[in-house]
Amino acid sequence: MIFVVHINMAKTWRGGERQTILLLEALIKNQIITQILICRKNSALEKYCKQHNLPHKSFDKNIKSYWQIPSFISNLQKKQKSKFIVHAHESAGHTYATLSKLIFNSNIFIVVHRRVLFSIKKKFTNRFKYSEKYIERIICISKAVEQVLQDSTGYKATVVVPSMIKMSDEQNQNHIDLREIYCIKSDTIIAYIAALEPEKDHFTFLETAKKIIKQQPSVHFLIVGTGSLESKLKEYTAKLEIQNQVTFTGFISQAERIIPQTDILLFTSMSEGLGSTILDYFAHRKAVVSTRNGGAESVITHGENGFLSEVGDSTNLAKHVLYLLNDATSYQKISEQAYTDVKNKYTQKTISEKIVRVYNQVLKK
Repeated sequence: MIFVVHINMAKTWRGGERQTILLLEALIKNQIITQILICRKNSALEKYCKQHNLPHKSFDKNIKSYWQIPSFISNLQKKQKSKFIVHAHESAGHTYATLSKLIFNSNIFIVVHRRVLFSIKKKFTNRFKYSEKYIERIICISKAVEQVLQDSTGYKATVVVPSMIKMSDEQNQNHIDLREIYCIKSDTIIAYIAALEPEKDHFTFLETAKKIIKQQPSVHFLIVGTGSLESKLKEYTAKLEIQNQVTFTGFISQAERIIPQTDILLFTSMSEGLGSTILDYFAHRKAVVSTRNGGAESVITHGENGFLSEVGDSTNLAKHVLYLLNDATSYQKISEQAYTDVKNKYTQKTISEKIVRVYNQVLKK
């Protein structure tokens, strides 16, 4: 038997939190694994776990938690006769896991999930957090993430396991009626689901929309998410004089529910670990046009299951979108290949089994 303590202390719900839950739910079906999620009090994860009766323990994220969480993990480990793994899903969780080993000298195995495409800062504490003495394995969701991690830390005990998608239920959810709620009259909707933050580069999305509208005035654009740039993006939309054809929806719970009513994902991010929204669109047989942002290249083969352009290249992005809108046969061929790829490579079952293999490899060290 294996006991896994997952840690994710994020307050909000983004891609990493969804992936944490998908793994937790997948492993419930695995009879050799017992697990619990450590999460933040009053967080989106805590709310989800309560609603769906998932095993969890929540803590405030403050100075006390740097003792409380490692102490909880140590006490839990002492009570277990099973092999014991701590799986950290984000940076704070990584810190708590490392402290558990440093403070209590716990006989635990630590696995860290790395989902972001950022270099690791040269801080003193990171000498411990990225030391093979304390961390048994780091799971990177793409080759791009792995390369950045290794280059900035020198840590070599890495393995690439991509993000997963829950194929069965996402196709049958209660869909949101976009056209009724947001008074959209267009037959064609192009969307972007992402936090309104600088690295997502919604400005390029809007510039691309402007170019598309010049050739196809009836197309409508949807920006789903919230973030620090919301007011600036709305101002820029007005400056481009396309505000009547761009809708800002704000945050939508389980945003994948809108996908069946959209036609293309225009993914303009500058830096992405992988981009699980791409997989969602694949699963719904919808076309994707993306930038080469690091992670997208690991799932999109240009011209086969989607299209890729350079970051910030609104002209080329618009060209690919217009090609798909004007060629129904190519659209169907691209989207069918995308569906085949996600079904064969990125399902919840396939990816969770790969993570269990990582657990087993770690325990045999």
